[in-house]
Amino acid sequence: MSGIWIFGVLVFIAGVMAASIMLMCSENTKKKLAGKIIATVVSAAAIAVFTFIAVVIVGFATVNHFNTANMCITAVLGITLELIIAFSIWKLWRTKWAKIAVLSLLGALVLAFPAVRFYDYYQNNVLTMKEENVYDYNPAQKNSKAVSLGEPSALVFDENDDLPRMNGATALYPIYASFAKAAYPENVWRDMQYLDYGGSDYVYELLIDGSYDIAFAAYPSEEQLKMAKDSGVELKFTPIGKEAFVFFVNKANKLDDITIDQIKGIYSGKITDWSELGVKGGAIKAFQRNKNSGSQSAIERLMDGTPIMKAPAEDYVDMMAGIISKVADYKNYRNSIGYSFRFYAASMFRNNRIKLLSVNGVYPDEENIRSGAYPIANDFYAVTRADASENTKKLVEWVLSEQGQEIIEKIGYTPIRE
Repeated sequence: MSGIWIFGVLVFIAGVMAASIMLMCSENTKKKLAGKIIATVVSAAAIAVFTFIAVVIVGFATVNHFNTANMCITAVLGITLELIIAFSIWKLWRTKWAKIAVLSLLGALVLAFPAVRFYDYYQNNVLTMKEENVYDYNPAQKNSKAVSLGEPSALVFDENDDLPRMNGATALYPIYASFAKAAYPENVWRDMQYLDYGGSDYVYELLIDGSYDIAFAAYPSEEQLKMAKDSGVELKFTPIGKEAFVFFVNKANKLDDITIDQIKGIYSGKITDWSELGVKGGAIKAFQRNKNSGSQSAIERLMDGTPIMKAPAEDYVDMMAGIISKVADYKNYRNSIGYSFRFYAASMFRNNRIKLLSVNGVYPDEENIRSGAYPIANDFYAVTRADASENTKKLVEWVLSEQGQEIIEKIGYTPIRE
């Protein structure tokens, strides 16, 4: 709304100047001036209202709501229109400065429109992230991204079976949505009772309370394990694949490689400036995820007993997409570092304003994860209760079969079995 404030200030200054002139004029001159001032104020008020409405409309109409550049252009356009009206009322067109003022504003507007369009293109096409809707992988969606087997599934449930209810981490939804495509009847693909995602921070709670039969997730936090124990629920963890736990920085950061000891130093608060890692950037802003999320549990395991520093509230991010966006924000957080799982950061929420770091000299690509060269590759699991149904057990067995592992590999993860 900066353009509206500028417009208001200009009107106020003009009013003060007009009042000062009126005090110094004769009665006849005052009467003539009064009519012009009233006409100027009325026209200014009308233009202000219409400009405000136009700014709001432009704000809602743009892809990025209330884009400041677009709104300021609209506001300046309103100011230019008012100046033209005011100059007409006061018959100032003959003065050189009036022509210069209006032509300068019009020239600025002419240059501003293509500049803003280029900026929007640069943001939306050159710098912008590729964020996939998780439900794009639901097999019922048109052009679903769920993968298919090259042959009929060895496991097929029908609608009369006791179907295992699946839930899991957001980053793993593409995998178990593809399991549903292969083994579940089509009429339940959209039914969130059988196929949904709750995120790692909630999925264990949903499994423990019996809302779902199987959870696809990273290993739980100590708090989640305690929750299961206190509820009298025994959990069974079946590793089904591997995924790299990755660290990333803004692309402008000159750092390409980091050691596990340096990661521990950053997240314990012992290393606080990028210069300690041999690059420029100033103080390190180390983002963290919310408690009990899969990636937060992963960093806790990596720290291996080393206490994680307590970060300011604004440095905790409650979604994996959020931590990527924060680190990608060069203007505000170019000195930051964050973490996630490779598939989510590289595929589901790809953003070319961040770069993944090598760890101990090894880059987190599929080959290095598969070979075990990348040092922070964690198993992910099909988690069930000890009292799981027979069909749930059959599903887990099939996930470990050649077909189940083929789906995991086709999605882009590393299967647990070669």
